[in-house]
Amino acid sequence: MREWARIADETNCAVELVQHMRKGGGQGEPTAEDARGASAFVDGVRSTRVLIPMSREEASQAGVDNRRRFFRLVAGKANMALHGEGESRELVDIELPNGRAGAGDRVQAVGAWRMPDASDQVSDADLETIKVKIRAGAWRADARAKDWVGIPVAEVLEFDLKDACARKAVSAAVDSWLQRGALVRVEKRDAQRKPRTYVEAP
Repeated sequence: MREWARIADETNCAVELVQHMRKGGGQGEPTAEDARGASAFVDGVRSTRVLIPMSREEASQAGVDNRRRFFRLVAGKANMALHGEGESRELVDIELPNGRAGAGDRVQAVGAWRMPDASDQVSDADLETIKVKIRAGAWRADARAKDWVGIPVAEVLEFDLKDACARKAVSAAVDSWLQRGALVRVEKRDAQRKPRTYVEAP
């Protein structure tokens, strides 16, 4: 690692290293600490990214047949950015136009991909009904709160929040609507005058 740092310094360039995960894992999602020679490798770099294959549960939720085509790219060190769930990617099959008599070679390239969520199947009418329910109360952004905004969403969509997959789908739908501006976060105080983050329908 010191030698790579010397090369980067003397040549004024960035160096990207690809590292395997150590064997014998399987206890939860892999992290940067699972890289071979983890402490020396991770401590010696400015930033790390971990490629996490799609799990069987995620494949079932997304409705994809070949989960090996999908993975998430997650920041392994928070030096330059906060940790998050990462960005999803898909291996896309591309045909190169280098064949003399018909089809050319086929290669795979990495493309952007988004995990489907409940918002993809919600009609405009259902979304308006959800907004009406949200406007009728005070709903928190925190999914652990008793008055979580996912509750009225689940009522309209007839989702059982006791089911982990359904709860995750509702949470993803709320996040999607927040990103699109269909819902907004609002900072205000609750009944005990404590500052909380609420979700409202503008």
